[in-house]
Amino acid sequence: ITSVLAGLSTLLLRPQAGKQPKIGTLLLPDLPVNEIARITLTSAEDSVVLTKGETLWQVENRYAFAADFGKLSEFVRKLSKLKVGRSFEGNPETLERLQLIDPAQTDADPAKTGVSIKMADATGKSIAAYILGSARTTDGGSGGQYLRQAGGDTIYLVDESFRFLKKKPAEWLQQDIIDIKEDEIAKVVCYPAGSDQPRFQVGRSEMGKPAVLLEVPEDRRADNTKIEQLLGALAPLKIKDLAAERRHPAAAKGEGLHLTYHLYNGQRIHIFPRKEGDDETARYELQAFVSYEAPLHAPGSAPTSATAEERSASEAADTAKDDAKKPTPEEMQALTENLSAKVSGWTFVIEKWQWQSLITDVEGLLEAVENEENGSDT
Repeated sequence: ITSVLAGLSTLLLRPQAGKQPKIGTLLLPDLPVNEIARITLTSAEDSVVLTKGETLWQVENRYAFAADFGKLSEFVRKLSKLKVGRSFEGNPETLERLQLIDPAQTDADPAKTGVSIKMADATGKSIAAYILGSARTTDGGSGGQYLRQAGGDTIYLVDESFRFLKKKPAEWLQQDIIDIKEDEIAKVVCYPAGSDQPRFQVGRSEMGKPAVLLEVPEDRRADNTKIEQLLGALAPLKIKDLAAERRHPAAAKGEGLHLTYHLYNGQRIHIFPRKEGDDETARYELQAFVSYEAPLHAPGSAPTSATAEERSASEAADTAKDDAKKPTPEEMQALTENLSAKVSGWTFVIEKWQWQSLITDVEGLLEAVENEENGSDT
């Protein structure tokens, strides 16, 4: 993360006293990028606090969950490349009109305030502070953005627009928590709460084959579209927000209604979806954890003699080469522990459509069989 940020040579630095950037030059050059450890965005609506942890950036006021580093680095990159198109001295009327009033000003009209951008080092020492105002509109669309240094009266019109800047903590969370492609999944098993007996199973006869629902009633048939929806629910699994830092007690014990996705690499993705509230006010949540069980034919290990006899020499050689490229069981265990540490212990809020893809009722995977004699469904 440090190396990515370090690749940005300039960012947000206040102009030196008596020196104002010239038109066409960078507004915010020469920032000590490696010293940035905290970014605070404050608007009349909300505030976002991004902090640099030991290994990643976090949204401090969202339980210190991982921040979307792509979004963060893009924000920093855009700031680093701001060029001055125009500068002029502002007055109270101008600051209000251009939405450049500090949102911390308690008696200000919220509609006339801007977004406060503050950056500090690990000790809390301020590195930079600016107020981002309104975007300049032209007949051709956006014409840049107005901003000023916090506490200053000089207004700058810069060449970039921040009209889509996110202002809520949830919008800065790392949203893709799991990304498992359909062809990586061997089977999906649904378990009811408090039982180790499957409610239903969806699986493949072998890798590359279509997944099917096991034990389909005689008067019904499997809905292949719904099966694909279930298998595709983790590609990727996106979160909307965090409901709480702790996990639901049943999920924490592995006892609640849940889906277990069995991957060919030996990983097991355990998903505990649930709906809170009635249809009109419902919130859709889930918890998750990841486990690992080495496949019988683990990557890097030799197949049985019977399997080897059935293969040609070239097929065996190709398989050995493929296995050599795959992580060993020890490496897979480490990868699993890292992924589980990322997702375990949280209650995630997800969109309704994503919750609907995590089908836990076998009826959701079945459809009626059409009666050929009268054309009706049975």
